Amino acid sequence: MRQSGGERRLAVQLGPADSIFPAILAEAWRKRGWEVAVVSSSPSSHWLPNDVPVTGAGAFRGDLDRVGRKLARRVLRRVERVLVAAGRRRFRRITGKPEPAGWECRVIDTWAAGPALAKLALSLSPSFVFAHDAAAYGPALALCRGVPRILFPWGSDIYNTPESWAGAAWIVTRAMRGADLIVPSSQSAADYIQIRFGVAPDKVRAISWGIDLAGIGRAETARREALCAKWRIPGTAVVVQNCRKFWPHFGCFTILEAFLRIAAELPQCHFVLFGGVAAGDVREAAARIAQAGLSSRFTLIDRQLDLPEYLEMSSISDVYVSICPRGDARSSSVLQLAGAGAAPVIGEDAEYRALTQLGFKARFVDPHSVDDLVAAIRHLVLRPELRREMAVQNDIYLREHEDRDGQMDILLSAIEELVAARRGEQPACHMENRNRPTPL
Repeated sequence: MRQSGGERRLAVQLGPADSIFPAILAEAWRKRGWEVAVVSSSPSSHWLPNDVPVTGAGAFRGDLDRVGRKLARRVLRRVERVLVAAGRRRFRRITGKPEPAGWECRVIDTWAAGPALAKLALSLSPSFVFAHDAAAYGPALALCRGVPRILFPWGSDIYNTPESWAGAAWIVTRAMRGADLIVPSSQSAADYIQIRFGVAPDKVRAISWGIDLAGIGRAETARREALCAKWRIPGTAVVVQNCRKFWPHFGCFTILEAFLRIAAELPQCHFVLFGGVAAGDVREAAARIAQAGLSSRFTLIDRQLDLPEYLEMSSISDVYVSICPRGDARSSSVLQLAGAGAAPVIGEDAEYRALTQLGFKARFVDPHSVDDLVAAIRHLVLRPELRREMAVQNDIYLREHEDRDGQMDILLSAIEELVAARRGEQPACHMENRNRPTPL
């Protein structure tokens, strides 16, 4: 695809190719006339279309394995471990977590690989570069000088990683200040970025990605029975789901304790947990469920679900829980489950509280309180009429404020304005976006 002057319109994403997020953007941007390429440390992707090129894994490893850099990296990683351990008390005081997860504090490799990934991204002659995660791909983005640089923070990379040790804070801050535009998916994150990292307000714009409303919905009776049989869930059960991965970052053990209590009290409930890749935590959960004699009441999915499978499970869920004790960023999982008609139980969070002013309905709980969570789940399980009322209200909210097509128009228009300003041109105007303000 070329512009009227013959120049190629190429969007390069720096991000994990094995995540669904680059695939969502690739689909949206190609639909609007952009070519897309992904530069990633991931060697391949089952999310991206086959004709979206993925490169960078070889450059990532090759740059890290150079003799001089390999030795320096070994020393720096040892320093990193020492400083992370020394700073645990401060980390606990600021974040409320006992210690950072391994992926939250290890930034030496991403910093060291930044030059190789940036060089590869620039070699593609992009119209702009869009990076996912300030800690993982922000260092490479900061080095993509000469083209518009857009950064999408994921959440933990700005709320937890910078508090793990001083080097991580420096790397994330440098990534933030090196970007031309930062587009978090929540207003609370946008406000935090300006305060915590000293970023000018005109460089930060909160834009929710919304959800694909055409692809979600509640399963009708016959479909629900078939899906319950597929997943070995009793067809008459009230299905309660933890819609986030089973990670401590998302309060997984608080949720597990609440589910175990409810399971012992309300036999009509069946519980779903998504294991993801945290094998140790998942094994511990499975052992505790078995010890309580409740294995038949739980479905523990210890693998990466494809999106159609996730939407299947969403369509048969009645109540869902999402707890992120620090810095949730308007999760697509939370919106998708609401779109499927399930009743939300959300950890107290300023972002979701703000959505209630626009019509979003949820039960809010103290994210650290098992008792609070049990009471909220019990209330919704025992009141199907309240669940139906919440589903109707949330459907209205989502259709007015979270339609993905409209939100992608807003996001791409903001990026095209930046690209056009660099070239001294007028940005393209998307018809769907003319009278649609961002809901943030």
